[in-house]
Amino acid sequence: MPRSWLSARQAGEVAYWCGIATILLYLGQDFLLGGHPYKQGDWLINVEQAFVRRGLLGSAFIRVSDLLQVDLLLLVVLSQAALLMLFAVALFRVMRAVHQQPLFWLLLLSPAFTWLFWANDPYGSLRKELLVYAAFALLLVGIIDRRRLNFAAAVALFAMGMLGHEANVLFLPAFIWLLYRLRQAGLLTARESVIALTVLAAVATVSAIFFVRHVSLVAATPVCAPLLLRGFDVGFCEGAIGWVTRDLAYALQVTAGNWSIDSWGLGIVYLWTTGIALWFASHFTQRRRLQLTYAATALPFLPLFLVALDWGRWMNFHVSSWVFLMLAEQLLGGLAQARARDDKMLLAVIVSILPLAPSHMTYLVLPRAVLLIAVVLLLHVLVTAVMRALAELVARRASR
Repeated sequence: MPRSWLSARQAGEVAYWCGIATILLYLGQDFLLGGHPYKQGDWLINVEQAFVRRGLLGSAFIRVSDLLQVDLLLLVVLSQAALLMLFAVALFRVMRAVHQQPLFWLLLLSPAFTWLFWANDPYGSLRKELLVYAAFALLLVGIIDRRRLNFAAAVALFAMGMLGHEANVLFLPAFIWLLYRLRQAGLLTARESVIALTVLAAVATVSAIFFVRHVSLVAATPVCAPLLLRGFDVGFCEGAIGWVTRDLAYALQVTAGNWSIDSWGLGIVYLWTTGIALWFASHFTQRRRLQLTYAATALPFLPLFLVALDWGRWMNFHVSSWVFLMLAEQLLGGLAQARARDDKMLLAVIVSILPLAPSHMTYLVLPRAVLLIAVVLLLHVLVTAVMRALAELVARRASR
């Protein structure tokens, strides 16, 4: 097969948009089925009748839905789709900016990185960390465009993410470090940096207070009742909303009681992902700093493994944070390569990780996105080959 039929960049881009399409298809399915108890239920925890953690954003959706007379589920699904496309387009621009350094495809195609992780396990996708990931992506595009509006929008989205879910506060160290690097590069003024940090600190404090003072309710009825009044089925309240009745002691007990062989399988994937991250870092003169950054970005999320069984999500939190920081380092001036790249080894490593599909919990899943990607890439190759053959046939006839 001639190389020109399918370049490495084309393959990566086709794979990327296949993954995004997979996520959107499952989102459409959620809407047709009346909403997913976790994927949309997480966004609709509310404080309409009682204060509870994670409820401020849900109440905002309810108020906007009532004000505009728009179906509440439709409003949430459209918001998720819009945020996903904002993230997808922004990250695609970043991909285009770093594509000349093939090592970065090792990170972008990691099954623990956001888009492929969600595509392989759509049931764990589009939770409130979507706000945080969109914020990171906007910061990265801001580096490319040198536009301060991107930075302001990113801070606003990140603040919304922290208000929506207390776990998103744990992304704050990585986000602040990225803001610091922007300040070092002269992309933010001292005044803008102080304003951003003040806003983020204030919102993080509010989120922490809600978590401490309103960690759980005796029953989920005050959260569920406003949704039942707006047409949701009672089963919708048995997912994320049902967890508002569970306190930290219950979460610790459930997590401790659910170790299994599947958990060790996820652990092996995490170790392999870590090994690949360290191998990636070894190619650059800043190797030690990149490897320390990988370890540092893991620390905020480690406690989550003790309090909830969404272990795949926590791995995704860590790996995604690190990938965003690595992309930022490249965009801010480039990482200096210390040794020659072995393209055959790089391809072998990428092929080795694509079939690994961690779920958002403690087990592995069928890599549905990878299977779809393989089919689409095959079609792409076949169509390109047919078009090239036809073009050559036309050219030969024209030359006679």
